[in-house]
Amino acid sequence: MSSGAAAPPAPLRIRRWCGGARQARPDRAAVLRGFCGAAVLRGFCSPGRWAIVAALLAFSLPVFSEQAQVRLSPEGIFLHAGAAYRAADYAKARDLYGKIVLENPLTPFVRDSLFFLAECELALGNSAEAEKRYRTLLSLYPDSPYREASTFRLADIAWRAKNISQALLQLEVLQKQFPDGAYRGNALCMAGDIHFARKDYARALAEYDGGTARLKEDADRQSAWYSKGLTFLALGRIGDAQESFAMAAAGAAADIAEKAGFRRAILLAGAGSDREAVLALSAFLKRYPGSGETEETTALLASLLVKTGDSAGALNCWDSLVKGFPGSDSMPEYFYKRGEALLALDRPSAALDDFQAVVTRYPRSPWSAESSYATGYVYTRRAEYPRALPYFQSVAQSSAAGELAERSLFSIGICLFNMGSFDRALARLEDLRSRKPKSISEGAILVLLGRTLYRMGRLDEAVLRLGEAAKLRDADSPRDGERPMPDGADAAYWLGWANLRLGHLVEARDAFLVLVREFPADVRRLESLLRAGICETMRADDRAAVQLFSEVIAAPRSAGNDDARAQALYEEGRALGRLGRIQERAEVFERLAAEFPTGKLAPQAFFKLAEQALADGRYADAATGFQRVARDFPESGLVLQALYWRAHAVWEAGNPRAALDGFWDCLSQGARAGLLTTATDALRAALRATGDVELARKFSAKAIESRGLAAEAVAGIQLEYAQMLLASDPEGARAIVDGVRRVAPPEPLEGEAILLQGRYFAAVGDWRRAADVFNSLESSRADEIGARAAAEHARALESTGRTAEAVDEYMTVSSRFPDFQDLAAEGLYNAGRVARARGDMGRAVKIEESLRKAYPRSPWVQKLDETIE
Repeated sequence: MSSGAAAPPAPLRIRRWCGGARQARPDRAAVLRGFCGAAVLRGFCSPGRWAIVAALLAFSLPVFSEQAQVRLSPEGIFLHAGAAYRAADYAKARDLYGKIVLENPLTPFVRDSLFFLAECELALGNSAEAEKRYRTLLSLYPDSPYREASTFRLADIAWRAKNISQALLQLEVLQKQFPDGAYRGNALCMAGDIHFARKDYARALAEYDGGTARLKEDADRQSAWYSKGLTFLALGRIGDAQESFAMAAAGAAADIAEKAGFRRAILLAGAGSDREAVLALSAFLKRYPGSGETEETTALLASLLVKTGDSAGALNCWDSLVKGFPGSDSMPEYFYKRGEALLALDRPSAALDDFQAVVTRYPRSPWSAESSYATGYVYTRRAEYPRALPYFQSVAQSSAAGELAERSLFSIGICLFNMGSFDRALARLEDLRSRKPKSISEGAILVLLGRTLYRMGRLDEAVLRLGEAAKLRDADSPRDGERPMPDGADAAYWLGWANLRLGHLVEARDAFLVLVREFPADVRRLESLLRAGICETMRADDRAAVQLFSEVIAAPRSAGNDDARAQALYEEGRALGRLGRIQERAEVFERLAAEFPTGKLAPQAFFKLAEQALADGRYADAATGFQRVARDFPESGLVLQALYWRAHAVWEAGNPRAALDGFWDCLSQGARAGLLTTATDALRAALRATGDVELARKFSAKAIESRGLAAEAVAGIQLEYAQMLLASDPEGARAIVDGVRRVAPPEPLEGEAILLQGRYFAAVGDWRRAADVFNSLESSRADEIGARAAAEHARALESTGRTAEAVDEYMTVSSRFPDFQDLAAEGLYNAGRVARARGDMGRAVKIEESLRKAYPRSPWVQKLDETIE
């Protein structure tokens, strides 16, 4: 309040009672005395230097003659007392003033000495002695200039002694005797203090209003403004309190300004004026760096900075609290809050250090559970669910965690779900739901239960749980202007997927459209529109599908919806094709190619068009379509397939020579795995179809020289050339085969090379070695090479006149290698043919019946019929 009990009264200015030189001869003492008197009069000495003045006066007194000392000592003592008073040496001043009152009662200095004696007693805490002196002055000296001050001091003493009635009485006396006196403002403020203590805030406010209007001293007025702010606060007038504290904070008295500034900042924060409060708190900390309120102010500022989204500023505050107040009881909170700020600034590793500091250093702190939960949360953000799990478990098992334990139980379910422990997750979530938690919505639990059942493949149950979540959404559907249930979008999305996987297309479509309508801000809105459209295509309602796909396509483009947009263009084009709207399909696919030239769907769309043309026998269109995929989408994974199928379309169109270049392009640009084998076989077949040995030689040479061609392709092309060359140049063919075998090609090329070697021996008439090769292959293999070796062995036997054995060997092809139907049928045909040639008609007929029965559609049956006719 404005008259705090601990504050001593401010010294009053001492009047100068004697001149600078009273003696005729200005000796040393007189000169010094004159200097001191002038200093008193003019105020040249600061309060801090009055102790020096007092010491000089004490030094000067002994030099006076005994006669002079008798005449001048009361004045000198008075001056000396004034200097001590100014220097706040109240004990010494009291003794000197008492000396005048007791030893020099008839001097003119007694009247004022009596007042200052009372002031000293009051400053020294001797209120009773002070009161006696003030009352003595009032009764003996009606002409004293300090009567008003003494009357006010008596009121002050009574107020300090909790004698409220006496204080009010003295204030009434003061008002009557000095209605416009210098202490009127102070008196009004004291009355305000009294009424404030009585909780009569309205009356206190009226007194403070009068006091602030009359007070002239800045410190007194500043104190009154502070008291007025407290009164407004008690009356609940927060805005007026803020203004009063602002006035007090602007004053010169640092202690009052500090208190007022702090109070004002607190009120701004409490009133929701966050940004203004931030400025006030920041200014307070800057102005009063050593304040006793620094810790509380910094903590409040940090909380407000978090609230206003200034995580970096909040981090600085929490950091200063951690470092500046290591012994504070709030240290666990400071570590935790600093961790939260670090997490908001995407510095999870540093945040973990702070959370762990709370857990390890302050395990019994209320913030320990929060920090354990936060640690688990950080690990879940990193997808380190096994590391997060024990932290959530520790919080869930804590009886003091309350709602935090509920959230931890839910987080345990999330961790188990993401770890693939679906059975355990399901059990945890069912248990949590049965507890009816307050901090976790039932909808969130049901959605996670549904997703867990979905991942377990229990789709019917998933639909039930997700349907329950959807019903909760319907029951709690928001009114206009309210935010929808946060779990509703998840429920609709996963309900759509579960129904889609079950083939419940209508239900799936409707669920996806619920998300679209009721959650327009959800990031999955366009995807859900797309899925609804796909449901319509699966229901063969392409018209409805096109409408939904068009909505996706019409949405503004962004990085987040490009995938859905591209898929919608692709699906819309296909739907338009099924509707027979060919031109529109072409336009949509062209748009897909223009907007997503490096995506997967545009080349896939044109590839499918080309496939359809190939299936329809439109080989020219197919070749053009495949060529476009290879040319316009060089980054696509379909390029090599497009090259192959383009060549295949040309082949089907009857142009094997042109197809050769296409197959070569596919191989030379890096065909691998199954496509490598398929393209190599196709190129070899095209070479055989041309029958051009020279062309085969050129491709063989090109294959050997090519650096990018796979070794399997090189070997295959060389072996094909060797087969074509064998009839005209057996030795040249043998050299090629030997070259291929030296590089040890993989199977089945190694077996094919050996087979060719056997055919070479047969071609040059070395039947024994040929038979050895064919027998070895036939007995050691069950693949096509073995079947072909058996057929070649039979031909060799036939060629050497061993026809009976040849019939048996031809039959072996059918019996041992039935999976290779064309070779088996050919073997039966040749067996019957040789049997007929030998005149064994009975056996020939049986063999021919077996051929017709086993392979009725084989061209060898047709050839047999033609031969018999």
